[in-house]
Amino acid sequence: MTNLVEVKEMNLVGKIYDQNEKFIWIETTEDIFVVAASKVTEVIEETERPEAAFEAALEAAGIEWSGFCDGELQFTYVIKGFTYDIMASIDLEYNEFYMDTKHKGFEDHDWANKKEFKKLSTLVKNIIKWADK
Repeated sequence: MTNLVEVKEMNLVGKIYDQNEKFIWIETTEDIFVVAASKVTEVIEETERPEAAFEAALEAAGIEWSGFCDGELQFTYVIKGFTYDIMASIDLEYNEFYMDTKHKGFEDHDWANKKEFKKLSTLVKNIIKWADK
């Protein structure tokens, strides 16, 4: 687990890169910032990312996938199954989980089975089921 810090005055959240008594170096996705230690308002303990748990579940099931991040909390995964290709979309900001399937014998524009799930675990179960078909 990595310590995360927040500096509310600067609207900055990042990992502790380095620190001493007076300053803390905060690493974000863009850069490393030096902030006075007195301005750090909160230390947050980082939990496991939900998308990492999803990816680990797919790997544990032996499913090969490729994925990309659509936004800060939005992810799309493409899974090549035996008979069906699967596209899974995860939106962690709004807790929306979708899956769409396409038979490998049809054209690319024939994605026609979009299904929405209320839980991420249900999405994983359905992906495993469709990948084995």
